[in-house]
Amino acid sequence: MINNLRFADDIDLIEDSSEALQKSVCLLDEAGRNSGLNINIGKTKTMVFGETKIGKEIAIRKEVIENVEEFVYLGSLLTSDNNFFSVFCLSAGL
Repeated sequence: MINNLRFADDIDLIEDSSEALQKSVCLLDEAGRNSGLNINIGKTKTMVFGETKIGKEIAIRKEVIENVEEFVYLGSLLTSDNNFFSVFCLSAGL
């Protein structure tokens, strides 16, 4: 199963539980810091598909990551209720 999507400096981690996501976030943070890279917590978000709330908040070095109901990734609007829209279509009023 694919559990991450990467494009340039954008990474999506996909897990089936809060605990698994927390572990993946910690591993990513550790690997990044070992390479001199840091996760921008202000730009980092969590989202649960099919729900609006996350079971357990995810944190990076004790800073809680904001959980959202929608976000734009590579020009597409992703929503917690599994709707998928092209931002181009939204901005064009389609």
